[in-house]
Amino acid sequence: MTDNKSGIKYPKQLAANETSSRRQIDQLELFTDGREKPEPEPDPLITELKKSLYTFNVAYSTIFDGLSLACTSLFNKRWQDAAGEWHDIIGRKDDKMETHYRLFAPEEFIKEVFTGPYGEEWPGVRNQLLKLSLNAEKKKLAIDKTHYVIDAPIKVVPWYEKDVIEKFTNLSPRRNGKGKGEAGKAAREASGERETGKAKGQIIGWSIEFFKPLFQPLLEANRKKGTGRKYLLTPPYFQINLNRLHRNFAIATKNGMSVMPLDVRQFYLALALKDNRKGDYITIENLVEFVDGIWPRLIRIDSNGNKTLHSSHYQEAIEKIKNILQYLKTMVNSGYMDGGQIMPIEIVEKGENGEKFTRETNRLRIRCIKRKTLYSRYALEDFTQNSRSTEQVELRNGATGIEKRSK
Repeated sequence: MTDNKSGIKYPKQLAANETSSRRQIDQLELFTDGREKPEPEPDPLITELKKSLYTFNVAYSTIFDGLSLACTSLFNKRWQDAAGEWHDIIGRKDDKMETHYRLFAPEEFIKEVFTGPYGEEWPGVRNQLLKLSLNAEKKKLAIDKTHYVIDAPIKVVPWYEKDVIEKFTNLSPRRNGKGKGEAGKAAREASGERETGKAKGQIIGWSIEFFKPLFQPLLEANRKKGTGRKYLLTPPYFQINLNRLHRNFAIATKNGMSVMPLDVRQFYLALALKDNRKGDYITIENLVEFVDGIWPRLIRIDSNGNKTLHSSHYQEAIEKIKNILQYLKTMVNSGYMDGGQIMPIEIVEKGENGEKFTRETNRLRIRCIKRKTLYSRYALEDFTQNSRSTEQVELRNGATGIEKRSK
C-alpha cells in the first residue's frame, strides 16, 4: 500500500486543529453559508464540562493517520464485493450534498489501511472504531483561519455479516428523508437498518465517514498533475509507532520529565506547519501562541487579558522540547521517521547574525534536517554526531543503546 520511505500527505487544517487550544479556537467565528440555519452554540455550562469538544486523544490520531494514508494512496481505487459489484474505497468525492467523505471496505482491508505491517495493533484500533460507532463525538473544528463549525470529524458504522450492502451504498438516511423520532426509526427499519447494539453476526467491514473540509485538500488536483494541496508530510503509521516506542523503550529525560506520544505528535505537527521548506531552521515568531497550541496549561492571562509565559513555565516548555527531540531521534534510529517532512535536531538560542531566540524575544528556533536532505550521507552523519552529545536511550531490560525492533 505504501513503503516506509513514502511520506503520508497530512492535511494542514487538520494539523492546525490538533495543535490549537480552546482559547485559540474560541477566537474564531461560527461559519454559516447563508443557506442553512447555523447550529446554535453549545450551552456554556455543558461546554465548560465537555473538554472533549476541543481535544483529540490518541485514538483520533491513529484514525486520522489511516484516513490520510487512504487519501494519499487510495483516492482513486475501488474494490469488488462477492456479487461482482465495484465500490469506491473513498466515496462521496463528487457529492456536494454530503458533509463527509466515506471510507467503506471489508475489515481486512480497513485493518491494512490503519495498521499496515503492525497488525498486532489492530485490536486496539478496532476497539476505538467501535467506541466511535456508539458515540460520534462532535468537535469545535476550525475550517480556516477565521471560522469554525461544530460537527463530528469521524462517524463510524460497523458492517455486520447480516447487513445488506445497500445499507452503505444507497443515499444516506438524511437524504432519504430518514430523520429522528418514530418516523425516522420506522424508515430505518424498513430499509434494513438496525441499531448497532442490536446487530447480529460478526463485523465484516466498516464505513468510516470523515469531515470534508479537513480532508478535501488531499483529494484536489495539484500543479504537478497529481493530487494533494495544503498538506505536510508525516511518516506512515506515525501515531502507532510513537505508541510502540513509548511502550518498548524508556527514554532518558532530564529532570525526570515524562514525554507522552501525543506531546511528540503535536510538537512535530506544530513545527511542520511553520516549515517553509527552506534552509536548515524553523523559526517560531510567536512562542507564546506556539506553546498555547500544544501546552495551554503553561500559559497565563495577565490583568490586561494578554497571554504570558512565565519564566518557570518557559523553562518547562524548553525541557519538554529537549526531551521530545530525544524521542524523535530514537524514532529516526528505529526507522520510524522515514518519509517525514522534518527531523528536528536542536534548539538554537542565538543566530549567526546575533539575533536571539529566547523568552524575552518571544521566539524559538529549531535546527532541522529537512526532507530533501534526510537521506543524504551528510545529513545522516550530521544527525549521528549530534546524537552522541545527547542522552542515551535506555531499553526497558536495562541495556543501553538504540535498537531497531522487528516489525
